[in-house]
Amino acid sequence: MAVRKLPLDRTTSASLRRVAGELTLLVNSDVTETIRTFATATLLGHYVLMREREAHRGGDRPDFVRTYPPRPPDPHADLFANAFACHFLMPKEALDQAWNAHARSATATADVARTFGVPVPNLIEHTMRIRYRTRTTLRRPLPQPRSSEQ
Repeated sequence: MAVRKLPLDRTTSASLRRVAGELTLLVNSDVTETIRTFATATLLGHYVLMREREAHRGGDRPDFVRTYPPRPPDPHADLFANAFACHFLMPKEALDQAWNAHARSATATADVARTFGVPVPNLIEHTMRIRYRTRTTLRRPLPQPRSSEQ
């Protein structure tokens, strides 16, 4: 892996750019590892969304760097990208296990977010979006997988 110092403004956590003719993922080293990880997964979500939309429109799959952000801006693009990142970084089965492991903790939400390396607000948004129920919200245990499912 090549490491290069390239300018990224302080508010950009990750970006796709052409560097020496190659599509390159740039990650801001001035932000926390949690923010870098989530931003990179979110950017991957934007990439998937953009490529799939162009394929459904019947066109060639465009050069993502030249066409992102989509014009006019799509209000749902960030929601999709964040949801993609959450599902990518926190698969449902692993999320179940993490909630069960931390359910009795007063800091369960922060503990689960730390387990997956995602920002707490994104974990909360994700669990609300998928109407996820935790021991913390239900005050009763989550159903345990049957022994045949383990």
